[in-house]
Amino acid sequence: MTERYGPEDASVPSWEPPSGVVQPGQPQYSPAAPNYPPPSAAGSAPGAVPQGVPTFRSWQPGFMPLRPLSLGDFLNLPMKALNANRAVILGGPLLCTIVTMLTWGVALALLVVDERDWFLYPSLGYSPLRGETILALVVAFLITLFTDAAARALVVPGVSRGILGERITLGKAWSITYPRIPQMLLFYLLIALIGIGVGLAFWALSATGAVALVGLLVFACIPGVLLAIVFVGVAVSAIVLERISATASFGRAFTLMKGSSWRLIGNFFVIYLVVWMIAGAINGVPQAILTTVAGSSPSLGPLVGVTIAFVVISTVVQSVVQYSFLGSLFTLMYVDLRIRTEGFDIDLARAAEAAARR
Repeated sequence: MTERYGPEDASVPSWEPPSGVVQPGQPQYSPAAPNYPPPSAAGSAPGAVPQGVPTFRSWQPGFMPLRPLSLGDFLNLPMKALNANRAVILGGPLLCTIVTMLTWGVALALLVVDERDWFLYPSLGYSPLRGETILALVVAFLITLFTDAAARALVVPGVSRGILGERITLGKAWSITYPRIPQMLLFYLLIALIGIGVGLAFWALSATGAVALVGLLVFACIPGVLLAIVFVGVAVSAIVLERISATASFGRAFTLMKGSSWRLIGNFFVIYLVVWMIAGAINGVPQAILTTVAGSSPSLGPLVGVTIAFVVISTVVQSVVQYSFLGSLFTLMYVDLRIRTEGFDIDLARAAEAAARR
């Protein structure tokens, strides 16, 4: 059974979870290469490869080697994924970010009375909330939820196709992902409800006077927060690629991540620390320019212009980091978990071999 991308995509592997259960004693992942039967046993001419058996070249058909990934791979491969399908992995999130910024720009234009007063005294520059202003803010919030789900979803097929060495257009990626956006929005709602429940539990505990205990629990929950971020990324990949429901994605992500929690926490912590330092360095340049202009310019006009430019640049950098890089990372973690637990590298290699023979 193939992934339902279209009739021309018969070589794409099935991303559905296997129906069988791994028996105790079986390896967690497949060996580096399959054991081929002798040509005579396969009933073919000497030197021929049996039909449907992956060859050596199929074990890295795209930017990613089909094997369990290491920390160095997770640091390196997201950039290779971006290069493999940049129109989808980079262009899709940037387009969604632009739509979000324009929507909020319209809402803020209705909300702000005087731009100069708002810039100097933000608490005094707002207009009373009118009907059209409230409607614009609500629409901007809903569009932000939609574009966030779309940006995250678009990255997944870009990475999955790049693993097989295939390029995919933004239109094709959109045709794959847009049916999954309702399930992603439902997933967001479930995550928000869980977050509200956890927050209320901490608030109720602090209301009893156990402030020190709450602080200790918050510190102890840091690994759990990191694991929850990875959990959400793996679940989103499963929703898009396996076409499962939002509720089923919780169990699917838990099954894949079972026994790998500390490895995932460590990998994600190191990667996020590196990405945070790089993003901070990039944002530091416009921040320095903004500080220089603020200290040297006597008029407000240049300061407003530089501030707007700084906000745009920072938003674009955050979009690339949050959606393109981290989205690719979570998809790669999802594939790595399937390779380790389900031997999915063999399915990918066979699909790559079938694509090469077309």
